[in-house]
Amino acid sequence: MICARLIFFRAVSVALLLLCESGSHCALAQSAQPAQSAQPAQSAQLANDWRETLNDDGIQVYKRTRLGSAYEEVRALARLSARVDDFIPFFTEPAQYKRWVYGTVESGLVSRTQPFDFTFKGVFKIPWPFENRELISRVEIERKPDGSALTAKLNHADSRAAVTSGCVRVSHFESLWQVKQEDAKTVNFRIEMYVEPGGQLPPFIVNLVLSRIQLWSIKNLKREIALR
Repeated sequence: MICARLIFFRAVSVALLLLCESGSHCALAQSAQPAQSAQPAQSAQLANDWRETLNDDGIQVYKRTRLGSAYEEVRALARLSARVDDFIPFFTEPAQYKRWVYGTVESGLVSRTQPFDFTFKGVFKIPWPFENRELISRVEIERKPDGSALTAKLNHADSRAAVTSGCVRVSHFESLWQVKQEDAKTVNFRIEMYVEPGGQLPPFIVNLVLSRIQLWSIKNLKREIALR
């Protein structure tokens, strides 16, 4: 019983740490303040069961329950000042992922069959007492010939390669990155993600922090594009 309680409290501590690391202020401290740009989790219920969990800096983040799973799906939407082609290096070069995908410690190419079809490996930071997570994913990218849209589909890829020391390999992963040109200077950007992290990382931790991870990934990408 004591051991189980210790594990639980450590898990809660990790969740709080992840939340605090994802921004300049701790998420709990923010939630204690009167609502301004952020909206409460129950503020919006979409017709397809997506519910709004964050609304910050023009970025809306939603979650929904996935049938038969303890892990939730996440969707993040934003309007950014950019052109579709600005996103190509951030989609097609895995080495660039650690510049914007929040929590990425390492990212690199495993193999490439086509310029827009390749497999990458990423390592993602998870605070002690849990181990970092290693992801191997196939990325399939499609760009409309007129340059009006860019879509990347990321799916879990099986691998017999040894797992990176100190890591647990993610057991299942799906994600979608999509950019559509709205006008000459603005794009609509969307991320959707579902992940089963493997190992002993409790689902409530993943569900608690995943929305904020997507929020800060988009903020990072917005900053990187502005610097180009």
